[in-house]
Amino acid sequence: MLFPLPGNQNLVEIEDILVSFSLSILETKSEEELAWAVAKNCISALGFEDCVVYYIDSKSGMLIQKAAHGPKNPIGQKILSPINIPIGQGITGSVAKSGEHILIGDTSKDPRYIVDDAPRLSEICVPIKLDDRVVGVIDCEHSERSFFNEEHLRILNAIARICSIKLSQLSAQQAKNHHLMESHRIKLELAQLQTKVLKSQLNPHFVFNTLNTIQYFLTENDKETALRYLTLFSKLIRYYLGHFEIGWVLLDKELNALKNYLILQELRYGEKFNFTIQEDNQVALKECVLPAIFIISTCEDIIEKHLTGSDLLELEIGFERTENELILQFLFRYSGVEPKKAQIQKKAISWKDQINIFNKLKKGHIRYNTESTMLTDKTQKTYQITIPQNNVPDQSPR
Repeated sequence: MLFPLPGNQNLVEIEDILVSFSLSILETKSEEELAWAVAKNCISALGFEDCVVYYIDSKSGMLIQKAAHGPKNPIGQKILSPINIPIGQGITGSVAKSGEHILIGDTSKDPRYIVDDAPRLSEICVPIKLDDRVVGVIDCEHSERSFFNEEHLRILNAIARICSIKLSQLSAQQAKNHHLMESHRIKLELAQLQTKVLKSQLNPHFVFNTLNTIQYFLTENDKETALRYLTLFSKLIRYYLGHFEIGWVLLDKELNALKNYLILQELRYGEKFNFTIQEDNQVALKECVLPAIFIISTCEDIIEKHLTGSDLLELEIGFERTENELILQFLFRYSGVEPKKAQIQKKAISWKDQINIFNKLKKGHIRYNTESTMLTDKTQKTYQITIPQNNVPDQSPR
């Protein structure tokens, strides 16, 4: 054990103390371990009676006792009757507020002194800073008057700087770990979204209806329509499977798949359903991107909803390209009443949920709004979806 350092303390001995502290501190793997290493080394290497390490709690604005060595720590890593000190109160709180160290030879003459487990006459207190911000305090006391000296102060300030370096490393590692965990979480959620979207598109209701429709055309001896229906269905399935990974795709690819889907619906429902797609500015739209299988999901949701109990459904789809955005507009006009929720075939994921999850995972910043208008003999619903075209990955044709 090294005893209180006199003014002419050998510099080699001071260097040895700091090296010992550095090795002990840099080996720690958490902020808590760091606090305990500092507290214990101040007692063993410097001969102090009491040492407490505080960290500032950002939420409460209080100094929290995180580690202690001496009478407050009789066994293990436990603190007897830990106290919290508001920043600005007491000697420790004053250091936390000012960011300046304090060396007191007689605490009985300092009105700021707060008695913890027992009164002591000497106190030395130094701040721990991270990027010029006080994040903690090392506070040591001794029963002897004027026990601490300038060498103690220099050593504790050096230890505080070493703590700052270690805290910076721990903070960087925590940020890295958080980033990795967030990355894994996003990948998991993305995989779940991919499964939901594929399940939604290949739901038994859609597949069975398709097979039943093909069977109907065959029984009616309409082999040409049955073959056409089967061809369109197979192209659509290939598109779904080929774009299982949720991401950005070129509009023309999505549009071709959408046409196949809408023709299937037109063949299935006959005169009850018809659609038009406005593609006025082909050049401006050619390089636009949007989430894969997105507009198909939107159309399917609304078609299946409004063809329940409806005599006629008309769909108009329009596209507009501004400088930085692609605007999709779906106009649905239908007769009949709004179907009840119990009548609607529930999908694995709705088009709104798909947008919300895509925005969360891919930072798509897609916006949407809906509007309902009563016409003379029909109801018209307008769905407008705005998709930013800047800051999205480049898409090469596949």
